Amino acid sequence: MAIADFVRNSGLATPGILKEPSPWVRVENYADFSIVYQIGLFIDNYETMLNIRNDFVIRIWYAAKRYHLTIPYPIQTEYQMNVAEMPKANPMQQVTEVMRSLPNFGNVAAERFIEEENASNIRYYAQGEWVFAEGERILGLYLILNGHATILVRNNQGENQEIACLGKGEFFGEKILLTGECSDVSVIALDDLEVAVLSPEVVATLLEQMPRLSQEFSELLETRRKEVIKAKNKTQEF
Repeated sequence: MAIADFVRNSGLATPGILKEPSPWVRVENYADFSIVYQIGLFIDNYETMLNIRNDFVIRIWYAAKRYHLTIPYPIQTEYQMNVAEMPKANPMQQVTEVMRSLPNFGNVAAERFIEEENASNIRYYAQGEWVFAEGERILGLYLILNGHATILVRNNQGENQEIACLGKGEFFGEKILLTGECSDVSVIALDDLEVAVLSPEVVATLLEQMPRLSQEFSELLETRRKEVIKAKNKTQEF
């Protein structure tokens, strides 16, 4: 995704920023070690400008983290170190630790998972940020490493109904297990949220090798399906 696109999308996703006129982004300058952008945002309540700006820059920070962008600081620091002695970061360690704590995953699934290449990637979301919306394609099976998320369904009146609040060690996006399916729910971060997006191919392999795990996800799919149907048909109570 281009820088301008993710900045514009972050603006559109920030409460208080107008969709029309749409946010604009343009290149202002090519500096020595960075590209400087100018951003135009539109609001209809000047009194809330500082709060809206704060929410926007927080979302930019999280979006940059998700897309592995770095911020160029105007400093130069030299370190003397022995690279061979430096511990190598293992992005899978936190994922497998959470897996080992789950009854139907355990050590066996964690060990099989860590052997796979490109099995998952870690993504971060700010409080109030959408992970994905109803109708969007799902990247994979989401495992919550830290934070909380809520699952929402739009009912017949066009209102969002909460069907689940999830925390560390819980999954969402299980519809990815049905090939080609788009999400029938929306998911939003309730606080700072860290998730591992598990590769559909690797998850499918684990389910084939572990019947008990496959049964658990079948039950989860059925439970969520019933919750979605119930929420969609729910009418507003007065």
